[in-house]
This record gives sequence, C-alpha cells and structure tokens, in this order.
Amino acid sequence: MNVVLCGVGGYGQTYAHALLGNNKGVNWVGAVEPYPDRVANKHDIDAAGVKWFASLEDFYKNNSADLCIIASPIAFHAPQSIFALRNGSHVLCEKPVAALPSETAAMIAARDKSGKSLSIGYQWSYSNAAQRIKQDISEGIYGKPLRLSTRVLWPRDRAYYSRGSGWAGCEKDSAGRWVLDSVANNATAHYLHNMFYILGGAGRSAMPDILRAVLMRANPIQMYDTAFFEMKSGDTIISFIATHAGESENSIVSRFEFENGVITYDDRINTRFSGKLNDGTVIDYGNPAELPSCPIWKVIDSLREGKGFDCPIEAAIPHNRVMIAALISSDIGTFPDICDDGRRFYVPGLDQVCRDCGDGLCLPDIAWAKLGDAVSLDDPRIDLYGGS
Repeated sequence: MNVVLCGVGGYGQTYAHALLGNNKGVNWVGAVEPYPDRVANKHDIDAAGVKWFASLEDFYKNNSADLCIIASPIAFHAPQSIFALRNGSHVLCEKPVAALPSETAAMIAARDKSGKSLSIGYQWSYSNAAQRIKQDISEGIYGKPLRLSTRVLWPRDRAYYSRGSGWAGCEKDSAGRWVLDSVANNATAHYLHNMFYILGGAGRSAMPDILRAVLMRANPIQMYDTAFFEMKSGDTIISFIATHAGESENSIVSRFEFENGVITYDDRINTRFSGKLNDGTVIDYGNPAELPSCPIWKVIDSLREGKGFDCPIEAAIPHNRVMIAALISSDIGTFPDICDDGRRFYVPGLDQVCRDCGDGLCLPDIAWAKLGDAVSLDDPRIDLYGGS
C-alpha cells in the first residue's frame, strides 16, 4: 500500500516515525512539506528514499497513493482532504476535522463522490481501550448514561503559542483562512470528542442537544485558552473543562457515571481507563494512548480487510458543531488577574476553579465568568458560521 504524508513537521512527526522502517507492507511514497529543512528527522526520511514535494498538487501531478495522511494545520484539513479524495486516495485527516461545519459538509460530499474513505485521527478512538468501552456501553453493561465529565489542566507556554506559521491561538491565519485554534479545538479536542464517541453507535458519536459555555483567555491570543462547557444529551449531563492557563497542575481526569457503574481515568494515578460495576466487578480497559500512531494501522487494516472504520468523518461532527456552538454561546473574556513568569501566562487559583467545576459538573460562579447563552446544536447559525 502506497502512502503520502502531507505535513511532516509538528504532529506529522508522529506519523513520520511510524512510517519509517515499518514492516507492514506500507510504502511511504511522498512527503509533502513546504518547509522540509525544518523537519527534525529529514536526514532519516532522505535516507529512506522518500521523495519531497512542496504541495499535494505537485505530488499528484505524476504520482498516486492509496492513502493520504493529512497532518497539516487546521486551515488546510478541508481543502487538502478534498483534493486527495478527488485524486483517488483514501484519507486519514488529523483532528480536528476542520474549522467550520460548512467545510466538514464539503469534505463529506467529496468523500461520497469519490467512493473513497475519510477518517479523522482522534487517536483515542482507535485504541482498544476506547473500542471496548464503547462496546460495553452499547451492549448495556453500564445501563443508562447519567453524567460524563472530563477536566484537562495543561499548562502551555509562549513557545506553544508561537509554533507553526503564526496560526496558533488565532481565529484565522495570516491568509484569512479559518482556523479557530483553541484549547478545546486542538490540544484537548481528543478528550471532549471521546465523551461523544463512547456514547455513539459503531463509527459514530452522540450529538449533544444543548450547550452553554464560558470562554476565557490569559494569553494574548484571539481565541480562548480556557473553556467551561455544560452540555446535555437527552437526560445525560456532559461537562468539559480545559485550560492552558492554570498555575501548575498537569492532568486529565474523566468520570463517566451510569445507572449500573462508573468508568474513570485519572492520569495523576495511572494512564488506564477503569470500569467498576455496581456489583463490584472491576474492568481494566487499558491505556487509550498506548500507541499514538494507531490510527494509521487501524485505517490500513480497514482498507485491506474491507471492514468498517473506527472514526469516519461522521464521528467528528459533534465536536465540530460544539466548537461553533460555544462561540455563539459566549463571548471570549480576559481574566482580570494574570501572572507572567517570563515563560508563560497563568491565572492564580484557576486550577482549583476547574477542579471545583469538574466535580460539580457546573459552570464557574465567579465574578470574571460571564455565563453564555444556551445554544441548541441544531441552531442554523452553526451551519452558517464563517459565511459571508
């Protein structure tokens, strides 16, 4: 199977390392990267005989690929995925699917017209841990979902917001293309998506009915570095809290409560999902991040074996719509008390606020928090967002 990788720097390095020297019968036939001299392992890629191309257009002029992996910045996810599909390749596109729901719709239309597949690289969705949890929930082992919460405290410094070509933390890039790069739409997107994903059917994610948000920033960026989301899907409460501006704690904590048990994840203790049923039965689901390159091999296995895909583009739609619903719900506020230690901006006491809101499944009740409006995920403004 011939594979082309588009976007070799940044997170594309994960895919590059997986492709180099693989023994799975996969031929890396092209590396698409406008700045190849910036790629950390360029020497290894050259030594493997992989050809470099400045754009996908250059690659497809005289080449073809069974699978195109898109690991470019967010603004390029939709146009590059569509171009690869039109040139006869299946596509694995890194998360998030795109900036706008209209772009996602165009990607689905291109996928349908091409007869090829289009998967999104939410790594946890391809893990054995997530697949087992999803199956157990689907089979009713845990009963009705009651409350799901995830809290991600991930401090990020100035270097994080200066990465890439200047699109980090921006609404649009320097060329005016939509990016909407935020704490919830990029670094912590996996963990929000995961709650929707485990509640959905095979290859699908559950769509919340309604959302209310509080969006804040401490860093000098256009978008937000702190998010509080309160959602409902039927009778199920879904809470998501994420910040890059906390004081010091670095953690991912999830708690999924059901009628017949609870599923937990707390990387301060270990990196494994654990289930406990009301009858005392304990289930070890394993580490969802055990193999970061898992999406490549799972997609290739699906193509070779003609079986369903773990995370097709449809599974990414709820996260995509939630991102826009949050921006409709809430203006982005700036924290009144911001500290600068020379390396990063942070907000004193924010870690504890996040912990309290996560435990209480609530939005912050504090002076700086302007509670957003309740927004339906069917709101037509979501589909129109970003239009002229």
